[in-house]
Amino acid sequence: MLIKTYFMHRNATGKIRKAYTDKIKIGKKLGIWEGLTSFSGILVQNVMFMVALGVGAFLVLKGETTVGSLIAIVQLLII
Repeated sequence: MLIKTYFMHRNATGKIRKAYTDKIKIGKKLGIWEGLTSFSGILVQNVMFMVALGVGAFLVLKGETTVGSLIAIVQLLII
């Protein structure tokens, strides 16, 4: 009976160890994807800000809009 219990313990420990390592691998993959999506979101946000600022500055230089409206548009992007 003691030998049978020992082998059952070793089998259960092996299953738990495999489940734990699988969980660690999945956690690492999730962390990588989370980091990539966060980075791409911030990148898109910054690009939108720069485009709005650039187009607004161009329109201000051409005289089609005022600096006040440019500031208002940029402030709306920050919200």
